Amino acid sequence: MKYLLNLPPTQEAQALNVDWNRLDQELQLVYKLDQGNQDYIFAGEYDTEADDIEDDENAIIVPVSSTYIGPIIWSANTIFSNILSSSGDMPHDQQGKSTSWHNLATAAGIAWNCHAQQNVFYDCFTGQQVANTPQKTYACDNTIVGGHVMPVQRPSTVARNSIVYVLPICHNHNSMGINHNGQTPGNGNGFFMRTNANTAVIQLKGYMPNNMILPKLVNAPII
Repeated sequence: MKYLLNLPPTQEAQALNVDWNRLDQELQLVYKLDQGNQDYIFAGEYDTEADDIEDDENAIIVPVSSTYIGPIIWSANTIFSNILSSSGDMPHDQQGKSTSWHNLATAAGIAWNCHAQQNVFYDCFTGQQVANTPQKTYACDNTIVGGHVMPVQRPSTVARNSIVYVLPICHNHNSMGINHNGQTPGNGNGFFMRTNANTAVIQLKGYMPNNMILPKLVNAPII
């Protein structure tokens, strides 16, 4: 079951010079109920064209302004990696989502380019730069996306009490993978990145407590 939950904008969102009415229509986020701790955990962008929410899952769809908690500065060479099991591995230009992250990043003072060190991928186990092979070249491309990332060396899912970070990176840094013989399967896995300069990074709420969500589900439409 998935519910459209129109939570109010955060104070940080209200203070930002953004057309939230338009942006919230274009960019909505999915939070899925984690059965272990009964909180709603960030699961990526909501895409009406490629909905991956199963019928037996409980999920809420919320506008990005409800989860925005402001920018934070990461210094040059900060280690970060992709969030796993979140949607948005492919660019969403046709749905306007890359454009929407672009608008939000610009309002937060973040340049819309790849903020990872150019053409560099670091092995999440050894920490060494990944070497190119005849079959695969680890390099940047020209498509920029709002990457869902965490300041950790090994890609992971979102844990309870976490904050989610969004940083412009190229599509390849967002979606390439290093399998490690099945230990790190999937897109965006098996490697980490380093920031190429000091940069602001968008912060979003990474989880929402169940006791905060339950009272608001009463009037939330099922979609």
